[in-house]
Amino acid sequence: MWEIIVQAVAERQVEVARLPDGVKAWVAFMRGIFFAGIVFAPWFKFPRFVILTMVLTAFIIILGKIFFPQVDTIIVGTVSQLILWTPLLIYLLYNLRQNIILPFQSGRKFSVIYGVWVAIVGGTITISHGFNLVGVVKFIVS
Repeated sequence: MWEIIVQAVAERQVEVARLPDGVKAWVAFMRGIFFAGIVFAPWFKFPRFVILTMVLTAFIIILGKIFFPQVDTIIVGTVSQLILWTPLLIYLLYNLRQNIILPFQSGRKFSVIYGVWVAIVGGTITISHGFNLVGVVKFIVS
């Protein structure tokens, strides 16, 4: 079983290597900003959800490569992001006051930095959803 997982990860890396540099830079930015939530995870719930969603997305992409090796993992990643990150974005919007407005109003540096991080994460997810929707439409049309 371990060999299958290693092979799936290797195939995923080959597919990612073929992506344009701009896409790779965007993915690296997303990974960095989302995992930066580990700084806030002990005190706030939202960063825990972000990190969990990142891990689940990676897990689903690897499972997709294992069970559907003929499907490009970029498509699997795009669909899994749309499915997993949409509830997170809805949660963020529903709790906007708690996660962005109140931290800014508190005036405490750590809370303000948290509010900035949440705003960047929300914007990043929104922009990524736009890219993902375009990718899904292109896949369906082709």
